[in-house]
Amino acid sequence: MELGSLLQSQTTGLEIAFDVRCLAIPADDMNGWEALTQQVVALVEVELEKNPNRSVYLCGESFGGCLAMKVAIRRAEFI
Repeated sequence: MELGSLLQSQTTGLEIAFDVRCLAIPADDMNGWEALTQQVVALVEVELEKNPNRSVYLCGESFGGCLAMKVAIRRAEFI
């Protein structure tokens, strides 16, 4: 199964109204929760610098859902 394929099947058509992004963490990435959370926060901040008025919606499947919640908790102003 291709990475992100479960999410893609649920987001088909959302590209019309949303800028949908998929984040894949390499299998050999052994960073802990804090490092992964900070990396995702940094990615979102870069995108918000380009367009500060955009809304951010975090969605994740399985492990990604937990990571999305940690990012939302860390930077509540994203949501």
